[in-house]
Amino acid sequence: MPAGQLPIPVPKFTAFEIKQAELCAKALWEGIDFRTDKLAEISDELLLNNFYVSFQRLVRNPTRPSLITETDLRQLIRVGELKAMFRSTLPIDFNKGIASITSIVVPTYKLCVARRPAYSRLDGAVKAVMDLSLCWISNPNKSLNGNYRVPFSSRLLFFCTPELMVFNLSNELAKKMQLQTRPQAALPQFNKLLADGLQLNQGLLNRLKLPERSALSEANWKKINKTDWWQRRVLDLALLIKFRVSVPHSSITRKARAMTRVPKKTP
Repeated sequence: MPAGQLPIPVPKFTAFEIKQAELCAKALWEGIDFRTDKLAEISDELLLNNFYVSFQRLVRNPTRPSLITETDLRQLIRVGELKAMFRSTLPIDFNKGIASITSIVVPTYKLCVARRPAYSRLDGAVKAVMDLSLCWISNPNKSLNGNYRVPFSSRLLFFCTPELMVFNLSNELAKKMQLQTRPQAALPQFNKLLADGLQLNQGLLNRLKLPERSALSEANWKKINKTDWWQRRVLDLALLIKFRVSVPHSSITRKARAMTRVPKKTP
């Protein structure tokens, strides 16, 4: 964070801005790129289903092989526009990272969802993302920056652990919010700002409901709908749009305006 600059908090969004973000989130849920109005590689619902089911299998029995594969993770990297990871001089150790989901993330998750939680949903999310972010690189040398993969870990756990308060850390969004340039330094404050923003905008966000399912089982849909996963997804997109990190297709903007336009009073 540049000297003398304070982080920019999450604003209170208008009904139009939340509706616009919700329509973008619904497009992603259905497998449509909200920026181009074209088919995406995979839908958010499929990502959520695949990673959530795989993670819950590990929670039930950590000794079983993980269903999460390198192919799944490479797809998530492409969809999350994190391809710069492939250009790093330190290659991704997918096997190490996948194994660490079981050994590092599952215990933290269990401590968060226990009857008497050892961590709050927010603190547990920060810990899980930070711990996992160090497990994708096999580097014998200590590195202040190079060993962390925070944005990637936040995206993965966003889909694996909807019960935790995971937010998608974007380097560009963090920069716009005037946070630390190192993602591992920005993560705790980023999550706190977004948690505050979730609270600030709860009046509009709490009216939202997870879209109808086509891949999720009914039981899993009901479990996830009881969390604030969908509200966090909409908030994330509202911020990306607000800071011009992403620009929705004009058809979405027009639809959002029409749906939130206040009718004129007749004389």
